Amino acid sequence: MKQTKSSTEKNEEYIQKLAPLLPKFEKVKDGVYKFRCPFCGDSKKNPNKRSGYFYLINYSQNYRCFKCNHRSSLKNVLRGLNPELYMEYMQGEISNRDKFGDINNQRRMDKIHKYVSNLTSFDEGLSYFHRMKKHSSRRFKEITERLREESKKRKEKKEQRKEMDARGWWMRNRICIPFNLTTFL
Repeated sequence: MKQTKSSTEKNEEYIQKLAPLLPKFEKVKDGVYKFRCPFCGDSKKNPNKRSGYFYLINYSQNYRCFKCNHRSSLKNVLRGLNPELYMEYMQGEISNRDKFGDINNQRRMDKIHKYVSNLTSFDEGLSYFHRMKKHSSRRFKEITERLREESKKRKEKKEQRKEMDARGWWMRNRICIPFNLTTFL
């Protein structure tokens, strides 16, 4: 069985691989490294000034320069400074989209299997899928049209409220008391 590394161990490994490219690189403490910023170059007067830091937050390495205020993740620093190392880093990464995409695809396949398990021929299955595809695109169009109409109605109501506010509050809250002048004469 293959032994896998934790994300912090992996990040530490790639920081060490990136270290030769970072001038004045030094480990401050566990998870914290400082060096001259590769983006702004740090101080021109003092060659020993180091404002770039890698630091650990929630098991994720981040970068920040306290001079130019450049901030990014370790992944983006690798992408900018050493694309080959970045590709190597990303080789083992699986995004959440990929993880959950497989689960969602399996659910879709289960639904399709439920409908086509009793089909007898390829042609019958092909015609079924074409009908299903047409139906789903038609349904999608209906739903999006309905959502657009609802959005349009909400915008119209909002504009009406703005018009009411523009007329003034006294127009909405006034009380009309009809009276006859003849009663006073």
